[in-house]
Amino acid sequence: MMKPFRGEAEPAREREAPAPTIRLEIFRHDEKATPTTAGPRIGDEFVRLTPKGREHATEAGKGQLPRPEVAVAYGSTRERAIETAFRHMLAEQADITADMSLEEIRAEVAKHVKVGRKDVMTERLNFNWDGTKEFHDRAYERYLKSKDALTFLVEDSDAVAKEFHDLISTTYSRSAAGVAELVQRYFAILPRWEKIAKKDPAKYQRFNNELQRFLGSHQTVTECFLMKVIEKTKGRDAVQQFIASLPDKNGFGLSEGFTIIIRAEGNVSAAVVRFKNEEWTVTPEVLDEIIHDRDALHEEIAGSGTTQL
Repeated sequence: MMKPFRGEAEPAREREAPAPTIRLEIFRHDEKATPTTAGPRIGDEFVRLTPKGREHATEAGKGQLPRPEVAVAYGSTRERAIETAFRHMLAEQADITADMSLEEIRAEVAKHVKVGRKDVMTERLNFNWDGTKEFHDRAYERYLKSKDALTFLVEDSDAVAKEFHDLISTTYSRSAAGVAELVQRYFAILPRWEKIAKKDPAKYQRFNNELQRFLGSHQTVTECFLMKVIEKTKGRDAVQQFIASLPDKNGFGLSEGFTIIIRAEGNVSAAVVRFKNEEWTVTPEVLDEIIHDRDALHEEIAGSGTTQL
């Protein structure tokens, strides 16, 4: 319908409320600081963003139209991931400045939260390539030298874990399943969110009835989930085409990622995964398959004899 000309009255009608949805923004952390070589070296889990990374994360977040009133930030157990997620979620908040530390951001957010908190750290968004020396050496050689880690993960990582009885390293199937479990959680939450949004339309329609989550992770982790989705819906050849389309064969750029929109389709929930100009449909069954691949890998290794824990 065309919009009325200025001065022309629009026919009286009630604005149709948008259907309740859940939007997940899943992305790599921004530029991280290099630990100083002077004095004790901090662990990688404590490395934060650079000043440039803070500013870039905020700018990236503005493009995601964040509404922190209905949002939560997720990150891995490495602090740069949750710091990036916070800056995406709070990108439009003038009181969150570029020089604020993670602790200061949390303190500022706490002023506006009556119950609970606005951030969650989870291993499902983390990575660990140190399950065995063999996996570590092969993964980092492909990441640091040949710089084609995504190809290694898709084609070889599960097999390397099997070969060396590795139950720990985050392979293709393990990384994908970790993210899939987070997405699955929000499939389960959607019916409750629909009831909440419809019960108080005046409160939630100004947010377009959209619940938001901002998930900060690491290069290769989020890509593994997306590649599994592509594999399950379009086939392995489409995964290779996806990798070929990326400028960096190790994965996404800083603060780059994809969007998942979860909504009801009749009596069931479904999701659309969007990356640039492409999209893929994800059903509960696709998520189940992704998680099953991880579980089957674990059972095969655990049942094969000696494992390295």
